[in-house]
Amino acid sequence: MASVCSGGGLNSETGIDMETEAALWAIATAHPHVPTELVAAARTEFAAQLDGSHAAARRAALERRFAQPAPGRDE
Repeated sequence: MASVCSGGGLNSETGIDMETEAALWAIATAHPHVPTELVAAARTEFAAQLDGSHAAARRAALERRFAQPAPGRDE
């Protein structure tokens, strides 16, 4: 967070998920005029990564996809 807020950008291979990374990129893109709303959004996304909310949402989306018949198959 400190890096992107100060214009340093993001490091790769940090283990940050896509949702959190997108929020951090929004901050990096807005630098040097970073609205507090973007920082709050990044904190929210990071909390969702830590509490497993993002992983649970991805898992649920995959389960919904696998529950649907494959295109072109009659079932």
